[in-house]
Amino acid sequence: QPDDLKPGETFETFTFWSRSEYSDFATQAKDHALEVLGRIHAVTKASGIPLNIVAIPYADQVVNPTPKGPGYDLTRPQAFVEGFARRRGIPYLDLMPGIREKAGKNPVLLYMSSVMHDHHFNDAGHALAGRLIADFMKGHPECVGDAIK
Repeated sequence: QPDDLKPGETFETFTFWSRSEYSDFATQAKDHALEVLGRIHAVTKASGIPLNIVAIPYADQVVNPTPKGPGYDLTRPQAFVEGFARRRGIPYLDLMPGIREKAGKNPVLLYMSSVMHDHHFNDAGHALAGRLIADFMKGHPECVGDAIK
């Protein structure tokens, strides 16, 4: 139930998704998301369409200087998706390492203004994500279906 959320918490904060332990509500949400990915995988597999999964870090995962600490692990949300992909042989790319490396201590270089509470990529963030994805695809020819080649 959404009642499990404490005041000031949203699904968009690392304090919710990057906790070392999930509430029942967070576990249900995570399980539902993986179940939806499973349905997407079934449809693409039945249709002969290659599926690739790219995990995009949210701004809090980039700005926090320490990936793991007491009560949190910034890599936890991606770990669930990576495990899903690995078990099914789906090519998987986590953009967090490349984004963190490029952003350094200044994520404003890659994300929209946090003052506006908009944590989407800006033009530079999109350009970097595009380069990282293109490099990944070049190194994984199995990511591209026959119809696209």
